[in-house]
Amino acid sequence: KAIGTAALEKYLSMDPNDPEMLVSRAELFQLRGRFQESLVVLDALLQHDPENEDALATKAVSLLRLGRAKEAQPIAEELAGLYPDKWPGLTALAADVRYALGDYTGAAQLAANATARMSDTELRSPIDGTARLTQVAAEARLGHRDQATAAFEDFKATMPKITTVTQIKNWVYPTADLYGYEPLYEGLRLAGVKE
Repeated sequence: KAIGTAALEKYLSMDPNDPEMLVSRAELFQLRGRFQESLVVLDALLQHDPENEDALATKAVSLLRLGRAKEAQPIAEELAGLYPDKWPGLTALAADVRYALGDYTGAAQLAANATARMSDTELRSPIDGTARLTQVAAEARLGHRDQATAAFEDFKATMPKITTVTQIKNWVYPTADLYGYEPLYEGLRLAGVKE
């Protein structure tokens, strides 16, 4: 990480306005849990390039992680609508935002839509693959025990060694949309996932 950070900063010292590198800087702030600083970088970038999809998606994640899901929602849903087939991770982001807002029906539908279009690699990812956990938790909160169980069985088929809440917490990567979000884990417990 230190080597990557140094390389990123060196590149930005030569080209301080490179959009891809600025998004990478914002993502590095996210990895370190510095979401407000991530927003500062992204907002500056979006002033010059307001349609930059990577910056917008990264901004939605930072807003979500700061507890500002209502602000993240229009960004996440617009991106998911623009690229419904290309990037299922954007649909997963919209699902996570809906979950944080307490719209469990929307979260379950969007998460199911996202995971149905994800590759095996994406489903195994501790970032993108967490969409299945959102689906499990949302279905459980809706009282749909059978759907929650089926979604968790699908998760376990992909990740057979991760079957408890503790193992899930250790698997989820710090830049995942709902990393450390206790209401997600409460939903998993409602679904019958053991501690």
